[in-house]
Amino acid sequence: MENNEFKIDPSLLLDGTEKGGDTIWTINGGSEKIIDIEKSDTYCIKTEDTDYTNKGFRFDDDKYPSAFKRNPFVSQYPKLMEVSRDVDFLAYGEMKVLFKHRDMYWVEQSIDGVMMKVRGYEFASEIQHKAPEFSEVQIKYLKEKFNVNV
Repeated sequence: MENNEFKIDPSLLLDGTEKGGDTIWTINGGSEKIIDIEKSDTYCIKTEDTDYTNKGFRFDDDKYPSAFKRNPFVSQYPKLMEVSRDVDFLAYGEMKVLFKHRDMYWVEQSIDGVMMKVRGYEFASEIQHKAPEFSEVQIKYLKEKFNVNV
C-alpha cells in the first residue's frame, strides 16, 4: 500500500541558522519576521504572534512543523539550473528543471520552443555565475581610480 502522507522538503525546515530580523514563513501568519531567539529547550523562535521551537513546531505535541524557511506549498520549480549526469559537473548544461522526483531532476528538452522530451538528470545545482573578465585598459583604470588589485 502506498503512503500518501504529505512529505516536507528537508531544505525548507528551520535549521538553526535563523536569527533575529530574518523572515520565515508560518502556517499561522504567512511571512513573519523573527523578533527574538531564546536559547531554551522548549521555545526558541519568537515572532509577533507565536513562539516556535527551534525545529519550527508550534507546540511540543505538534505532529508537523508550522514554521519554515519559505512557503512549502509553493514550488521552486520550474527553474533554470545547471544539470549533469556527472557528480563533478565535468559535462553540464543549463536547462529548465521542471521538478525533482526520486532524486532525479527532470528537465524539458525542446527544439525551437516545442517540447520534445522530459529527461532526468542525477545532479543539478544553482547556476554558478562567472566573474567578469576585464581588459587591460579596464584593469589599469580600476587600479588607478580605486587603488585595487584586479
